[in-house]
Amino acid sequence: MDVVGRTIGRSPSGIAPATRFSRLLAGGAVCAVLLGVPPVVWAGGSVRAAVAGVGNVSLASTVTPATLGLGSGFDDVATLTPPQGGARPTGTMSFTVYGPTDPTCAGPILFDSTNTVSSTPGLSGGFSTTSGSYTPPNVGTYRVISTYSGDANYQRTSTGCGDPAQTVTVGLGPTVTAISPGAGPAGGANTVTITGTNLAGATTVDFGGAATPATVLSATQVAATAPAGSGTVDVTVTTPFGTSPTGAVDRYTFAPAAGPP
Repeated sequence: MDVVGRTIGRSPSGIAPATRFSRLLAGGAVCAVLLGVPPVVWAGGSVRAAVAGVGNVSLASTVTPATLGLGSGFDDVATLTPPQGGARPTGTMSFTVYGPTDPTCAGPILFDSTNTVSSTPGLSGGFSTTSGSYTPPNVGTYRVISTYSGDANYQRTSTGCGDPAQTVTVGLGPTVTAISPGAGPAGGANTVTITGTNLAGATTVDFGGAATPATVLSATQVAATAPAGSGTVDVTVTTPFGTSPTGAVDRYTFAPAAGPP
């Protein structure tokens, strides 16, 4: 291929144009010069144009805990995972929290935290950044969106509204108001009924540190089989929204076995 001004002359007799072009590639950076970009010459002798670009980085976020009682807080951790061999991501990670009456994350924003992306990779190779703790003011479902600013190597990206891994359910914690019966044999095995509030979804009943499965009777009552024990202990109920506080009304006494007459 002969370049003269703006015309391309015919190739010499007996040499196909494609063959001439291949020889030019093998011989140096003529292709890159014609394209007007800096050449990169690879070990095989071929020439490729050095094209700058911005790639993608994987973003995953998880809130902890996903269910909590009113008055408790949660945290969101966003992890950036670059492609294999990719540069470390820089820039910032922003976390925005939307309230129970805002299922589309249209606003207003209840909490906004922006932090510098971690420069230290974890065991999985990802770069994790935390939002810091946020305590919701009301019961309901809260949604979090994580947004990565992007940098010279990676594009801006964010999670979606309603991502299950970034959805938090806030409920009222359980309370105990009465225990029936208030005493039982030291060997346990008897049924105890616990009365209180917000007991729906109860998972365990704890007798002074000995946990037993809970049987939910209603939102205000659960039953459990008492374990073996001694003395007087507090009885607490645990639901997805927390554990009931202790007090005088939740006491249970393990009665010692009667002695010989």
